[in-house]
Amino acid sequence: LELYKKQNGRCQITKHKLENKVDLKQRTDNIWNISILIKDETKSLIKREDIYLVCNLISSTKQLYNLNEHDLKEIYEKVSL
Repeated sequence: LELYKKQNGRCQITKHKLENKVDLKQRTDNIWNISILIKDETKSLIKREDIYLVCNLISSTKQLYNLNEHDLKEIYEKVSL
């Protein structure tokens, strides 16, 4: 919650408003839902300052394609039109 407030409820990378929607079947796969992104996954110990909140779209895309922040922003701009 502290990090959410620090980021003003927005995705760290795209600045899109983060959501927390669940449908009737308890699915949480909304692309704008909150997701946690670890800045450097090579670390063996993750501290609070090693994470930030992003939308599920960014988290999923980063995991699937291992893109940098610039490329993630470009994808977001295309999807959010």
